[in-house]
Amino acid sequence: MVLTSQRQPTQPFRLTRSRKQILRLLVEKAYLKTSDFYRLLEPFDAADVKAQASVERSTRRILRDFALRRYLRRGPLAQDDGDDSLRRYQHVYWLSRAGLRLARQHNLDHGGGKFNDEKSPNTLRHEDEISQFHIALEQGCARHGLELYWRRRDLRRTVNPDAVFGITDPGNANRTRTYYFFLEIEKSRQGNYRHGESGLIRKLKAYFRYRRTRACLRDWTRFDDFRVIIVVKNPERQTNLLKRWRSSIPTRCSGLRPRTPTSAMSWRGFSKHPRALSGVFSTCRMKLARSVRHADALCHPPPGA
Repeated sequence: MVLTSQRQPTQPFRLTRSRKQILRLLVEKAYLKTSDFYRLLEPFDAADVKAQASVERSTRRILRDFALRRYLRRGPLAQDDGDDSLRRYQHVYWLSRAGLRLARQHNLDHGGGKFNDEKSPNTLRHEDEISQFHIALEQGCARHGLELYWRRRDLRRTVNPDAVFGITDPGNANRTRTYYFFLEIEKSRQGNYRHGESGLIRKLKAYFRYRRTRACLRDWTRFDDFRVIIVVKNPERQTNLLKRWRSSIPTRCSGLRPRTPTSAMSWRGFSKHPRALSGVFSTCRMKLARSVRHADALCHPPPGA
C-alpha cells in the first residue's frame, strides 16, 4: 500500500536548504529509503551521537512534511536483517508529479528526474535495488577519480534496461572511445520459460544480437557498443545463470569469466578491452566498488539526457 496523508498542512511552505538537498537526491536517485537520506545528506561527526540523532529527526520531519504536502509518495519496504526474527520496515520515498514540478521550479532537475503518483508495493524492492546499485557505483567512481553519467528514465527502446550509465576517466587522453553500460537487476528466480529458455536468457540473447547494430545506434544516437551488468540474488543463482548462458552461446563468444577469486564473474561484453567494467554480480556494493577502477571509459551523455 502506498501511504499518503488525508490532512495537508496549512502553514506557508518554504523550501529550505535541507529540503532542497532532499529533493535533489530524489531527482538523482528516484527511490530512497529513510536510512539512505541519513548517509547521503551532508556528513556529520559519527562519534557525536547527539548530532546524529538530531540530523535523523530533522530528516524524518522534512520527509513527513513533504509527504503531507503530496510532494513525495512513500511506501513500506521490509528489511532483510538476516538473523533478526522480527520483520522490520522502512519507508521508501519517491517524487510525485507535484514534487518533480517543484524541483524543476527551483532548478533542481534538468530532465533526469522521474515521478510516479501511483506505485505498486510489489515493485518497490526492485526500485530500491536499482538505487542501491547507483549509490555504490557513484561512491566507487568518486574514490577512483572517475566521472559517472547515469540515466534511469525514458529507457524503453529495442531493449528495456533498468538503467544506462557511462564512466569517464578525466585522466585518459584518448577522448574518442566511449563505454556505455546497461543495468539489469534480476533478483527473482529464472522463469517464463519458452522452448527450454528462461526469460532472462532470452533477454541476454537480445542484448547479444543488439550490440554493434544500426538499431542500437539509432536508439541511442551516440553509441552502438556497450557492456551489461546483471545483478542476481546470491552466488548460487549467479553460477546457474552463467552455466545456462554458456550452454546457450558458444564458449568462444560468451565473454563470461571470473574476475576475482570470489564468486563475482565478469561478462566482458564480447569486447577487445579486457579492463572494461561489466559482469554478473551476486551483490553490487563492495565488489562493484572494487571493480569500478578498471573502467577506462569515456562517456558522453545522449542528446537531451
